[in-house]
Amino acid sequence: MSSNGLNVRIFLILSNAHVPALWKKSIVIPLLKPGKSTEDPSSYRPISLTSCLGKTMERIIANRLHWFLESKNKINQEQAGFRRGCCTTDHIVQLETDVKLAFSKKRSLVAVFLDISKAYDAVWIQGLLFKSAKMGITGPILAWLKEFLTGRSMCVRIGDQSSQYRNIDNGVPQGAVLSPLLFNIMLTDFPTHHSPVKSRLYADDVTIYAETKLPEDAEVTIQPALNKIYRWGRKWKLKFAPDKSTVVVFNRSYKPGPDPLLFMLWKTHIDYIRSHCLTLKNLFSIIANAKLGPSIKTLVLLFESLVQSKVDYGLLAYGNASKTNIEKLNIICRSIIRTILGSKKSTPTQILYAETGTEPIADRRSCLTGKYIIKLSHKHQNPTYKSAQAIFSAPVNYPPRSSPCLAAQMAELQELDIDVFPTFPQWPPIYRFPPPNLPLSCKTLWFPISKKEAMANKTQTRALFDSLLLLQPISTLMGYTDGFKSTDTNTTSCAVVIPELDLEKAWTLTTNSSVFSAELQAIKLALKIIYDLDPSPAFTIIFSDSSSAIKAIIASNPSSNEVIPEIRELLHSLKSSGTQTTLAWIPSHTGIEGNERADYLAGIQCTNRDPHINNSLSSEEKIALFKKHWTAKFLLSLKKCEKKIDQEADPSCRYGCEEIENPLHVLIVCPKSEPFRHKLRRLLQDNRLELSLDNLLGLNVAIDTRTQFKIRDMTADFLKKASLTKIIKK
Repeated sequence: MSSNGLNVRIFLILSNAHVPALWKKSIVIPLLKPGKSTEDPSSYRPISLTSCLGKTMERIIANRLHWFLESKNKINQEQAGFRRGCCTTDHIVQLETDVKLAFSKKRSLVAVFLDISKAYDAVWIQGLLFKSAKMGITGPILAWLKEFLTGRSMCVRIGDQSSQYRNIDNGVPQGAVLSPLLFNIMLTDFPTHHSPVKSRLYADDVTIYAETKLPEDAEVTIQPALNKIYRWGRKWKLKFAPDKSTVVVFNRSYKPGPDPLLFMLWKTHIDYIRSHCLTLKNLFSIIANAKLGPSIKTLVLLFESLVQSKVDYGLLAYGNASKTNIEKLNIICRSIIRTILGSKKSTPTQILYAETGTEPIADRRSCLTGKYIIKLSHKHQNPTYKSAQAIFSAPVNYPPRSSPCLAAQMAELQELDIDVFPTFPQWPPIYRFPPPNLPLSCKTLWFPISKKEAMANKTQTRALFDSLLLLQPISTLMGYTDGFKSTDTNTTSCAVVIPELDLEKAWTLTTNSSVFSAELQAIKLALKIIYDLDPSPAFTIIFSDSSSAIKAIIASNPSSNEVIPEIRELLHSLKSSGTQTTLAWIPSHTGIEGNERADYLAGIQCTNRDPHINNSLSSEEKIALFKKHWTAKFLLSLKKCEKKIDQEADPSCRYGCEEIENPLHVLIVCPKSEPFRHKLRRLLQDNRLELSLDNLLGLNVAIDTRTQFKIRDMTADFLKKASLTKIIKK
């Protein structure tokens, strides 16, 4: 089937709210949950296998629903599950921060962890459709969702045995693309609570907690919230699992009580990770010692995938644990690295880290925390954004062991003068989150040959470019843009050239801006110049040698670079004013006159400060700046083993001889030590022996023991007087 035919069928399926019967059938594979009994049916997680073509249709619907829900702020802001830009780390960090803040005030924090029983299977379909319509999801999509959720059937398959198909009255299919998003819709009206009670959601896992002076006081604040949640669940036919729900008290009081307390020491969690890594160590021992095993590079990648990923999860929070507990993980990680490298136990730890490109857990946590804070500062919709911004804006000297996990790294970022938690212009949702079905406000044109081919034959490239120009309408206004970054001055600049207007301009960007930002700024400025023209041209084409910039502009994904929404706004305005815009990619440094001129102007502008563009750095640029500082700091800690890991040291004699500095050269040949060999030579001559390594090192068994002792003592005296003992020690 052709792509056009498939598009037509998908359009008809959506417009007619039709779901093929095969798409409604699912094969359920039961997977045993970790640590559960094999005899209890509730211990298995049902995973539905559905039609692949049906999943494609689901993904099309999901992309549109996701854009609608996020751009209109319909999703519960406390929900972090299955949302772009959110993850479990957000709630882990949030809970740890609130616990530590309570500790700093000498107060307790009581948390209640709830789990919705059979969450996906218990979704009330009529209630879900009602909420969807109330949120504004209407028309063909709502009708298609109703058809998709009703009239479904399933069978269970174990091995090669399958049961009969049975009808399903409630629930969303586990394993379907739409199910997580539909479940988030079901939780959009989850009850909100007044201070001091807070709630956190991740899919079907619910956490509510409150800060109190005494743990007993939590009943007064949390119980009304629990009653409210219970009434909400009963209204929408959702039940909570008592066996999976629990109450946890976080307290610094060491007074014994009826209930166990948690002191945020993380010892249990660290011991769990350590036991998991010990199991993996046996795996690495088998693989590394195999005759036809993988290379060290492959083993390091395996270490990062299996071990380091396990350690990294939640490291931002539990990295605040005591050095003794953290060292448990460092020891097991270094043990696995030694297995990979085949190193001895006496090998210095700095060499292990340098050879594998890994880091100690404390240094890695510093890196991960810095990157997380910078990314979080650009995500206004993230549930952890406000609390992190409050800690950053008003730093406090916290008591010992009561500092939130992000506080220390925030102080370091402030010292680096990185603009964290900046203020961005509030663009309309249509530009912050471009809808998947929004037609492009511009056309794109790609040079027919690759840059490698263009560089190989520049004459042919210029001729091909001239032929492409002839295909454009006569009234087309052409512009050339380019960006440049000087590594010497750390300056970034951009330039615009429009030959028909006799216009050549260049600007300098904010320090530490990337070349990518420079390319985007150049395109934006060129479009702004063309938009300000009166009358507006009918056709315009912007030539850029940055394919990544053009792809980012036409992509439907949100971007952290503030220039992209501005460019999309300009493209939309140009289209509204009657100008048809084309963004064209051309290869750089191939002799295309306009591109060469723009590149020259951008290069010269790096030495000037004016005119200057006061652009904000994107999260990627700030992370690159932080990573540069962190790398320099980490490498400084490895400097003390520089001599030990210098595998490419000059093997020649250190005294200038053009020979290898081996035992033969040091003891017998080197002319620098000849004045100190006279007594040694005389002793050997008196015993009618040659000056050889066998005689000096006691390898000649024909020499009697008394003479061997004399030679040994004389050799030691020679080494001492010739200052060669330093070489031996090294």
